[in-house]
Parts: sequence; structure tokens; C-alpha cells
Amino acid sequence: MSGIRYLFISKDNHVYKITTPKYNFYKAVPELSGQDILEVILYYDTIERKPSRLLSVSFDRLLLDENGLYILTQEEIEKGMRNYLLFAFQSPETIAKNDIPLTIPTTVCIPTKPEKDRLKNYLKKYLPQLYCEGSQVIEAEIANRIGLNNKNKSFILEAAKIRKSNNDNKIFPK
Repeated sequence: MSGIRYLFISKDNHVYKITTPKYNFYKAVPELSGQDILEVILYYDTIERKPSRLLSVSFDRLLLDENGLYILTQEEIEKGMRNYLLFAFQSPETIAKNDIPLTIPTTVCIPTKPEKDRLKNYLKKYLPQLYCEGSQVIEAEIANRIGLNNKNKSFILEAAKIRKSNNDNKIFPK
């Protein structure tokens, strides 16, 4: 079996375990009202209903309202899929051929070092069975996100170079 655990990490690096959201509504955390927080989702295997191995981890930045409540809207879902929708079925050459301005990719959320350390400390204290492999999974996910940000950036830079060289060839034919 598998399990999911949702965590909020505040700016002062406190970790709050929250219940699984129902119908895109997150349960309110009044002490975090109005804060920009890091949402962490832990995906793990279970043995006899107890977490046994961390499979994956996901990060996102959320802004809670004045009551400490967060509601996932359709607009935010689309914002999360923006890079995929813009770049998944494109190449730098096809984007460079379009006459529209080049789109800057949205950066993927990467936790800060204190947030990462706090998450590892939380695993060590409350989910020790996930801690050993969990540290490696967290580091791998962060490296993957950094690589994705770099890939998206180089994708647009390559399209810009192609567009510039095509425009230079039109102005100054060889």
C-alpha cells in the first residue's frame, strides 16, 4: 500500500502536519494566516499501515489567506502546468519561428536550505523509518528541480539565439 502526508513549513521553519485536502480545500492553520509557506507532500510505501519507505516528495509555495486557509483554484492548477503546456510539445526551433514574444518559464519551487534541514529533522524525529532513504529522495528531488529550471532556461535561451540568427540573416543576407 501507499500513503501520503501533507506538511506545511512556515517562514520560521516550524513544520505543521495537515490533513489531506478534500475537494481542493486545505484545512485552516490559523497560526499561519497570511503567510507564504512551503507545502511538502510525502509519498511513501506502508507495511501494516505504517510508513516504511519514502517514494517521492513534492514541494510548492502557497499563500494562505487571513484565516490560514488555502483553496486550490483552477487558475493555480493551470499555473502549475504552465511550463508543461508551453514547452512539452515544442522545440527551440519551433518556438523561434513564432512571431510572438518568447515566454519566460515559471521557476519550479525549490526549498531553501533551512526548510530542507527542518524537513529532514522532522523525518528523523517523527518518521525515522523514512529518514535514511528519505534524505536521498529529498536531495534527488531538489537536484531534479534545479535541473528542470536550468533546462527550461536554456530552452528559451536557445530559442532566442535561433530567432536572433534568423533575424540577422534576414537583415544581412549572405
